[in-house]
Amino acid sequence: MALEVNGVDLTSRQLEVIYAIYRNGSQRSAARSLGITTPVLNRYMRQIEAKTRLKLADSTPNGTVLTADGEKIAREFAALGARMAKSDSPVSGALSSPRTYCSHHSPKWTPRVSSTSSYPMT
Repeated sequence: MALEVNGVDLTSRQLEVIYAIYRNGSQRSAARSLGITTPVLNRYMRQIEAKTRLKLADSTPNGTVLTADGEKIAREFAALGARMAKSDSPVSGALSSPRTYCSHHSPKWTPRVSSTSSYPMT
């Protein structure tokens, strides 16, 4: 599964990292839930932000919070996963009616299914 953000594909692993921060509320808990160290999670987030050219998370005294763009990506990843889990038939290629989100301040991103569901981040 991949999601296109600002013209670049995020891998399943990159999406899992964003979603783990959204779900857990801290980098330490997110890293633990993914079975990686906090420095590795930080490196993933820096790479994702550089790749998308978006700020996706902010550190606060109470933990890490996703920005509005980060939350949109996390929610769409969760919704796409739920739709795929409900499907009785295998899904391949692009979704039949992908949604594109675009506004003056929001990135353009399109959910789609990719045959390269898990490969290392670049």
